[in-house]
Order: sequence, then structure tokens, then C-alpha cells
Amino acid sequence: MKRNFRIAVGLLSLVAATQAQAVVVFSEDFETLNGYTKSSTFFSVPPVITTYVDLFNGDSFQTAANGTWAVLGNPASGVDLVGSAYAADFFGQYAVDLAGSPGPGSIKKSGLALTANSYQITFWLKPAGSLSDISTFDVKVNGVSQSFSNVSSNYYTFNFTGSISDLEFISNATNNGNLFFDNLSVEAVPEPFTMALGAAGLALALKRRAKKTAKA
Repeated sequence: MKRNFRIAVGLLSLVAATQAQAVVVFSEDFETLNGYTKSSTFFSVPPVITTYVDLFNGDSFQTAANGTWAVLGNPASGVDLVGSAYAADFFGQYAVDLAGSPGPGSIKKSGLALTANSYQITFWLKPAGSLSDISTFDVKVNGVSQSFSNVSSNYYTFNFTGSISDLEFISNATNNGNLFFDNLSVEAVPEPFTMALGAAGLALALKRRAKKTAKA
């Protein structure tokens, strides 16, 4: 009976570990780009963007995956939707240059309905051209800022606990150049402590049952 109990506990631990893996609940790589609105005029994609399209505060773009992204920033600054001519600088056919022409600018996704949880937010950045003096890059979750300094070509990750309705990505570049943004992922991460409590509770129930069986 003790041997069976140990096996059961081991199996429960394995189940708990499997269930505790992060689950992607939102992602965007801009590969499903289907159009953009510039100066109140909508343009369809395709035709494919091979170089770039500059968008300014009040403009927007749409992806089949996630709908509308708003472009924000000062009236004279914005972002670029960049295409295949920059393929060596990012992943896939499309990305967003948050430095703009001119920049800097930001993009915002509103209307998310991610319920209260622990989340891991990951994205890829690459500064290029003369953007060697980027002071910070900011991410706002429901208006709350998370800053990154000394930005280089890399993946960046941070954690957020709570519900998520809005995500905004903001360049703080101080000169001309590029700041490519791509491969955004939001993962729900189950809390290990909660999973451990569940496994411990099940193990205790099995142990009590084993004792009753032994007495009988």
C-alpha cells in the first residue's frame, strides 16, 4: 500500500507540473496585417507593403488576428509599418518601427478581456540606424508603465498580475533611426504555490484512504 501511495503522489506531482505550464492567451506578430487607416482613409493589404507606411497619431492598422491597433504620439510623430525590404531586421514579413518617420510613437491595443491572473509578457525589439542613445522603452498595461533601458536587439519579458484590458508600447527614441517591434506574446502563468496546494491536498486524501484500507 505504501508503494502504491508513493506512486500516486509521484503521478500527482507530474500532473501538477504539467498543468502549471504557461498558456498563450494573446499574441501578435503582424503577419495577418489586412489594412491600415491613414488620414481617415482605409487602405487594404494586400498589396504587400515592401518598404514602409508611416502612420501618425489618430491613424490605426488592423490585423486579422486581433483587430485594430491605435497609433499614438505627438501630432507630428508616429510609427511605421515596415515590410519585406527590412526582412533581415525582424521575423516574418511585417513588423512595426516604433521610431517612425519621424518618431517616436506608440501603438495601443484596447478592449482586451484577460481576466485576473499572473501573466508573462514577451516581445522582441531591435534598434537600428542611429538609435544608439535610446533612453528607455515603455510598456503600459492598463496605463501602468514598465520601463526598459539600454535597449538592444533581444527578447524582453516582464510579469504582470491582474486583469489586462489595454496594452501600449512606447518608443522614447531621441533621434532618427529604427526601433523594430515584433513577436508579442502574453502567457497566463499558473501560480506554483496554488498548484502545490492542490497536489498536497490530493496526496493527503490518498494517504488517509490508504490508512483506512489498511485498518479494514
